[in-house]
Amino acid sequence: MNEGKSPDEIMKSMGIMSGNTVTEKEVFVEDHEKMREFEERLAKEKEEIQFKAKAEREMIYSQANLKEEEKKKLIEELEKQEVVKEKAKTKQQKLVKKLQKMKEKMLVGSQVIEVAKKQQKELKKTRMQLAKEQQQ
Repeated sequence: MNEGKSPDEIMKSMGIMSGNTVTEKEVFVEDHEKMREFEERLAKEKEEIQFKAKAEREMIYSQANLKEEEKKKLIEELEKQEVVKEKAKTKQQKLVKKLQKMKEKMLVGSQVIEVAKKQQKELKKTRMQLAKEQQQ
C-alpha cells in the first residue's frame, strides 16, 4: 500500500502533517506489522536527521575561510533546525503510540459491548421464562 513512502509522505497523504506541523486526524491501521514498520521508519528518519546535522556541523568546522563568528552562527542555526525536526519526529512517534493505545481500547471496548449485549439477551430470555413459569 505505502511501499517506498517515507512516514512524512504517508502522513501528508493522509492529511495528518503539513510541512513541519502535525495536525490531529483519525487514521485506521489494519495490522500491527504496518504500525511497527511505520514506527521503525520514524526512528530511522530521526537518526538520519542527527547524522545529517552532525555531517553539516563537521563541514562548517572544516571550512577554513569562515570566520569564527560565522561558524558559530551557522552551527547555532543548524542546531535549531535539528531540534525542530527532532521534536516533530518525536511528536509523530508519540502520536503513533497514542493511536495504537486508542485502537486497543476501542477493540476492548467493542468486545465489552458485545458481551453486555449477549448478557442482556440472556437476561431477557430468563425473565421471559420466569414470567411463563409464574403464569402456569
